[in-house]
Amino acid sequence: MAKYYIVDGFSAELGPYVGFLMKSEGKVGDNTVDSKDFYKSVDFGLGVGLAYDMPMGFFVGARLNVGLSKANEDLSAGNLTVETDDIKNMPVIQVGVGYKF
Repeated sequence: MAKYYIVDGFSAELGPYVGFLMKSEGKVGDNTVDSKDFYKSVDFGLGVGLAYDMPMGFFVGARLNVGLSKANEDLSAGNLTVETDDIKNMPVIQVGVGYKF
């Protein structure tokens, strides 16, 4: 993330992100099904945010991350491949509080 200080203490952030799929499960009736094979293992997107640094070292910030790459795999069985709709990860809002030391 690139950070630009607008005025003393306030900053704007912008930059790319990369995400990795660790686990994906779904419920079918009473059974839990592994659905990891239906999704890509890596996701790329863009993040934008605002932050405020307080004089005593504490900071607060908020960020919006939006997925840009296709998150789902095309379905295939034998020689047949069906292209699926272009599904992207939903926007995610992050809020953080921290201390710089």
